[in-house]
Amino acid sequence: MSAAKGDSSKRELTLWLPGLRAWPGEALGEFLPRYWGRGRRERLPVATLLDLAARLWAFPAGPLPAAALLAAADGVAVNGRWVIALEAVQIQSRQGQAVVLPMPSEALRVEEMDTLLAAARAHFAGADWEIVGGGASGRWYVLAESVPDLQSTPIFSVLGREPLDLLPKGRDAGYWNGIFNELQMLLTVHPVNQRREEEGLEPLRFFWAWGEGRLPQIRPAVRWQGLVSPTPWLRALAAWAGVPLLHGLEALPEAEMETLWAEVGELLWEWPADWRLDETAPAFAGIVPVLDAAFAAGASVQLWSGVMADGMAERVRLRPGDHWRFWRRAVQPGTGAAFLGQW
Repeated sequence: MSAAKGDSSKRELTLWLPGLRAWPGEALGEFLPRYWGRGRRERLPVATLLDLAARLWAFPAGPLPAAALLAAADGVAVNGRWVIALEAVQIQSRQGQAVVLPMPSEALRVEEMDTLLAAARAHFAGADWEIVGGGASGRWYVLAESVPDLQSTPIFSVLGREPLDLLPKGRDAGYWNGIFNELQMLLTVHPVNQRREEEGLEPLRFFWAWGEGRLPQIRPAVRWQGLVSPTPWLRALAAWAGVPLLHGLEALPEAEMETLWAEVGELLWEWPADWRLDETAPAFAGIVPVLDAAFAAGASVQLWSGVMADGMAERVRLRPGDHWRFWRRAVQPGTGAAFLGQW
């Protein structure tokens, strides 16, 4: 693994745990509460994960324009326009309720997607916006010169839930929800989907709109010299910001870990596991050696939660010496006293 060259005079590992939300039933295991109790805890207001990501990457206040970043990564000529992503999904009945589920990538046949996209582009050819494809990613994008008053629910917050209450909102929501319904009806009767249904395949007719926004004219001064993340929109953000992607920190031998901390200044590691799952805490124990190596190299560590039910996120700052504060009791995220932080 090649490390990013940065200003190693300040060494800091920021470990972001977006799946940590202080919900009932989270199985935190031994190590996370121990770290949470040894550092300085702060609580900061935040609306969504995209808002929190924007703050971490020094974007202007407001949700991160994930759709514009993904479009740019897919080779779409964004050219300063407002962008919203259309993500193929399926809607299935679960326990008597219609819920949104992901569309398996293998179900997105390139030829079929291209044919459907051509039909959509022809149908909406007279609009003052355009719909384009994102190639191999399977996403479509709507691009417009003007910025509508529209607030969507991110795709990762929709999956497994009933969609009606999560549709886009805002003054222009009536128009855009009408457009998305029109697109659904167009695709439902298209021969491609009729043929898919005959073959017993899920039709490609539902697309979830999310991630709206436009890229800032001036790129923010990003502090990170490296990113570790499996999340497409975060990886797209790193590519746009010129931040190298790193891989496999938990598998690095000790000698390479020392080299990493000699070369990398400030590193952001997104670890998105859901803490409601029994396997998450044991998996977190597997990355504890990375945190120990950071402390041993004189690096500071920040731990960030996801968005909690009260609209707050928690940050824990740990200096190298804090690692040895064994007398501090373990703390559950979202409980007890914490300082009110500032952005």
